[in-house]
Amino acid sequence: MKTEGKTNKQLAGESAKPYEQPDQTGGQPPEAENAGAEESTYTAVEPWLLVETKLVTFSLIAGVLLLIVLAILVHMFLLGGH
Repeated sequence: MKTEGKTNKQLAGESAKPYEQPDQTGGQPPEAENAGAEESTYTAVEPWLLVETKLVTFSLIAGVLLLIVLAILVHMFLLGGH
């Protein structure tokens, strides 16, 4: 079998998608790479942008307001409230 004798990290590097770049180890042997704790598949974290914060905040506020409006409409029309 092709995968015999390969480490999980080596197998993950072969099947990595273009946006998942393997770790840069500086030429260390595979034994030294696997000596540490469990490593994540993703190496870089994309920074959270200010516009994303605004979009999430707006979405949450809009969701809460629409939930309140829906509750009022249900009370008025379905539950017979005045």
